[in-house]
Amino acid sequence: MPQEVELNLTEQKNNQTGEQFFRVELRITNSSNSSKIHRQSSVSSIPNKLITAQNQWKEAFSELGDRRRKNPTSDLDSIKVFEEEEEEDYDAINIDEYDDNDSSAISFDEYEEEQEENDNLNCWQSYQNSTRELNNWFNSDKGWSKIGDFLKQYLKKSEAEIRVTIQTDNSLLKQLSWQEWDIFANDYPQSEFAISPLEYEPPEGWENIKNPQVRILVILGDNSNETNQINLISNNNIINIDQDKALWNRVREHGAKIEFIEQPHLLDLQRALVEKPGWNIIFYAGHSETNLAGEGVLYLNPDDENGITINELEKELTTAIKHGLQLAIFNSCDGLGIANTLAELRLPQSIVMKEPVDDQMAIDFLANFLDSFSRNNPLFVSVNKARKYLKQTYNNPEKYPGGHGLPIIVPNPAVPLPTWKGFLSEYHLPLKWSIPIIIAAIIGVVGLPLSIIYEFGREKFLFYAKLYPHMLLFPPMAFWAVSWSVYKGFGQIIDKSRLKWGLCFMLFLSIVISSIEITSPHMMLFELSSSAQSTINNQTIVNLKHIPSDVENSPNVLENIKTIPSEIIDSPNIFNQDGLTINKSILETALSNYLNPKINNKITKEEAIGFHQLMYLGSDYKTTWKGRENWVSFSRYFYIYTFWILVFTVLTFVVFWVRSQDPRQFFNHVKYIEYLVFSQVVILFWMPFRIYYLIKTKSLIFGYNNSQWIQQLEPVAYSFIFVLLLTTAHKTYQLKKLRLVFIIPTLVIFLSLWLGHGQTELLSRLFGLNTVDSRIWLLYPLFTGLCVYLFLNYQNREIQ
Repeated sequence: MPQEVELNLTEQKNNQTGEQFFRVELRITNSSNSSKIHRQSSVSSIPNKLITAQNQWKEAFSELGDRRRKNPTSDLDSIKVFEEEEEEDYDAINIDEYDDNDSSAISFDEYEEEQEENDNLNCWQSYQNSTRELNNWFNSDKGWSKIGDFLKQYLKKSEAEIRVTIQTDNSLLKQLSWQEWDIFANDYPQSEFAISPLEYEPPEGWENIKNPQVRILVILGDNSNETNQINLISNNNIINIDQDKALWNRVREHGAKIEFIEQPHLLDLQRALVEKPGWNIIFYAGHSETNLAGEGVLYLNPDDENGITINELEKELTTAIKHGLQLAIFNSCDGLGIANTLAELRLPQSIVMKEPVDDQMAIDFLANFLDSFSRNNPLFVSVNKARKYLKQTYNNPEKYPGGHGLPIIVPNPAVPLPTWKGFLSEYHLPLKWSIPIIIAAIIGVVGLPLSIIYEFGREKFLFYAKLYPHMLLFPPMAFWAVSWSVYKGFGQIIDKSRLKWGLCFMLFLSIVISSIEITSPHMMLFELSSSAQSTINNQTIVNLKHIPSDVENSPNVLENIKTIPSEIIDSPNIFNQDGLTINKSILETALSNYLNPKINNKITKEEAIGFHQLMYLGSDYKTTWKGRENWVSFSRYFYIYTFWILVFTVLTFVVFWVRSQDPRQFFNHVKYIEYLVFSQVVILFWMPFRIYYLIKTKSLIFGYNNSQWIQQLEPVAYSFIFVLLLTTAHKTYQLKKLRLVFIIPTLVIFLSLWLGHGQTELLSRLFGLNTVDSRIWLLYPLFTGLCVYLFLNYQNREIQ
């Protein structure tokens, strides 16, 4: 949690001596423990040496920037003006009288290089002198020394963020390089400074309006080199607004809706500012200045020779603030006049440049600020990171000494500081999308069980559910929680369109997997209609290749089927001269009798082989049912859909985890991860039911041993789940808040494997063929509901 420092400096006058001084009030607030410190002191007025040093640096900085923006090789008029000025200032060097044969003369390029070196050195030395005089004032004045002692006593070096706000109406204090105060520069480099007026209050009618996207109005003003400006370092500079556009376009993927307005006229800008539903951020790039009256002036287009003052936008800005405007960034020159006017309008926050600024430096500041702020870092932290980059890049004799001190935050302390995610409200899909998704999920959860009850009756449903619990019991018991959690996680993604290709690929892959599943052997009995019947000729049976190994060891499949005892099925009645006639009634009767313990205990191994062969043929899609008529049940279509939605849901986890890299792409990154982990934990409990079906049901019906139940897709499925588990563990461990969460899916997968392989009989008694009372099944959805309830409580505690 940040520490907040407020330094309130009010100009006072000693009635006896007439001397000017500042009354200082120091307030330090610790957000971590809500403690507050309030101290008072008095300090002397700004020393003349500091004022002189500050002005010398400003002049040297302006001259350095002005020289670097002149390009003699590209603009002949500039060369001419420059030469004339230099002839007047430097009589010893006459460019027009330069003689190539005079070895003592210097060339124009050499002269330019020498002058630039002098300007560099002058600017660097003047900035060092200004910094030295600033700290001399802080260290020599008893009042400042007292304030410094309080700061050292109460500020924490370990604090990640320290916000320092200088509250004053003194224009000279606003221009000082406060970040060079040695206490902060040496001991608290994480501190960031801001300036604000002495008096402040919340904007009238303002509220923190949230939108599904961060709404940003980007105003690209005049970027030409012909703007008629006074004291503007950029008057010879063509501002590269294309780079500004590129930087803002880059943050679209993080939930920004950006509208550009280029070189507008006043009326165009006024209309844009009041556009509904309003703007969270406005940004200006172009020429600007503070005029002699202290007003901020913007130059919107080449035809606007005199510019417009911020006062001309007062009504529109007031409306924009009421509509939720929280931050204005003026990445342009000499912006303190702009900031003063915006503060009078009670704008929540603004960022301006205190002095004329180099175009590339302004762009670098914007790039680093946006990169940090769009990651939901606090405003002060983001400006501090951008400032550190400017200091590292430009604060040297060869670049722009002191240029890193130009950006300044001008906050309204009466309003909370904005954050990127604070602009956003969680986006809910429109009804035209959410209703179909909800209906699709409901069908996937209860469609198959209801279709079986409707088509075959309740008793048959109970029988099928015990055979195939992974398809008939798991969806209504737990898959509803998976669907809910995935939907909620999907809602946390800001730019959902970026998922479309990944989801389309997974949709295609899930359709392929589902097609393989529904055309493979081992169909489920409910896939056959009550009237399903097929005749298989003898030669087809003889030529069968894809049969279990114990059947392959038998010389004659038809003869084996004939050995099935009459207690199971009257086998002679299913044979005819064309071959073997199979219908659903025969298969279900044979299975029911085979499961009868009294009959099962009397069956020999050879008779069991015949039974397994019959069931294998009866459930073989390609051999027995493909191309036949009236064999497909209504429930088969729901089975295809349910299997597909299960597979598609699992595959989407891959897409969701791939997209989880950048927290900026989510309304709440932690909640997104939590939803994914929860949905994966719940769906992992599908594994015991699937394993039960493979080991128990297939063994009873088809006679598979412990290795034969592994089909081609099963190893792939288990490998996929294992990789998904590792990914989940890795992602959750990366987040400090969720490092313990990765243990949960790990425990669940081992629990699932243990239940599936080691506790098959327990599953059979609870959900399978040995279930005595099916009402026990109700405990599972109640348990799932309890898990959802606990999960929601956990998230609510996090928010609080």
